[in-house]
Amino acid sequence: MMQRRQCLLCFSAFSGSRCCNVWSRASPCIDGRSAAVQPHFTHFVMRHFSQQGGCAGTGVPLPDEERSSNHESAERRLRGELECVMKRLDAAHEVIRELLRLVDKKRYANELAQLDKKVVGGAGLLVTTTAAELEKALQTPGSRIVLLENHHYALASHCPIVISHTNVSIWGNNSTIEGSIQLSRSATLDACEVTFQGLKDTSDEYDEDGVDWRSTSMLPCIEATQRSRVYLRDCSLIGGRDGVYLGIESEARLKNVLIADCVRGIYEGVGCSVFLAECAMAGNFFHLVLLGRDRGTRAAALSASNPSDATNEKTETPVRFLDTSDVGKKRTRADISLDHNPITDTYAEFIHGGKKIELPENLATCGLSDPVY
Repeated sequence: MMQRRQCLLCFSAFSGSRCCNVWSRASPCIDGRSAAVQPHFTHFVMRHFSQQGGCAGTGVPLPDEERSSNHESAERRLRGELECVMKRLDAAHEVIRELLRLVDKKRYANELAQLDKKVVGGAGLLVTTTAAELEKALQTPGSRIVLLENHHYALASHCPIVISHTNVSIWGNNSTIEGSIQLSRSATLDACEVTFQGLKDTSDEYDEDGVDWRSTSMLPCIEATQRSRVYLRDCSLIGGRDGVYLGIESEARLKNVLIADCVRGIYEGVGCSVFLAECAMAGNFFHLVLLGRDRGTRAAALSASNPSDATNEKTETPVRFLDTSDVGKKRTRADISLDHNPITDTYAEFIHGGKKIELPENLATCGLSDPVY
């Protein structure tokens, strides 16, 4: 009499640096004759295992030689993917260029020239070692700038370095840029780990109560006008007329940024907007001058969330206001001002320590000769 027995076979499957045991049911064997593993099932298991990159069973590490080979294979795969992305990007640029040929070039000559710079131009990644190289890189459309670690760049020009119609990014490596940067005409500056330091004025006077203290600089550290954008992360802005000046529908987004020893920490002009996260302001005449939309509501929210000196400093707030900077001689007159007369450079509607305050006439002005509005 023939006996039918159901057999299970075990084999090992490898994928990458992982290994697991796979059980497969064999076809019935008769009278002890060898059973054949079902080929279609085995193929399915191996294909599924290779696609998933492993199994839920216990992984067995592979030798260093095989692991190194796997890393090289992954690197080749990533390089191939990057090459495909670059090819698709080049194809997209070509489509844009074809579309530009259909546009009335005489009518839109200026706009097309600037668009062509954005699409085609730019020197790519620029590692700058001197201030002259940095000035040139800042004015190169589409440049991505890398600064030397802990280096000091003193821009030679006493006028702002102008960035217009293009996007520039800076990876600072904890370096310092001394000078003024001006964005205009839909330009964008994206920077991280940079200290922007204002140009020093020889007529500076530092007084402990701030009454006779004059502007450390007649120029902002960063000025953005005409629908420009400023994105700063892990940066500092020290000793400018303004840390950030915004005018004509411009915008700034700051995260973990310190603004200190400026006349006005942030000047938000009419139609502009500023967004703060985990920032600090210290020793500025006025930390914030808000003239944008819903300024009253935003000022109340910023004042309410700002902790007192006794509050735990680890409390997360959009911005922390401090009267004294590390220099220790410059005193803040008000955290926020909600009104400004640019003709007389007179400020009004002050908030300090979460409360509305009044300032005497001599403290309600900064005496700026060119209070841009």
